[in-house]
Amino acid sequence: MEEQILHTLAKEQIKRLAKFGGAHHEDVVKWLSDVEEVFTRAQLQP
Repeated sequence: MEEQILHTLAKEQIKRLAKFGGAHHEDVVKWLSDVEEVFTRAQLQP
């Protein structure tokens, strides 16, 4: 039961990731840092 809840939580966190569009005003380093943090919290490898 707990494993299923954690799996669902991880999926929801990944779905909510900010999208990177590659525009000049977007900071790719910050985006990568944010993505890494979410994957770390979800205990997955990026």
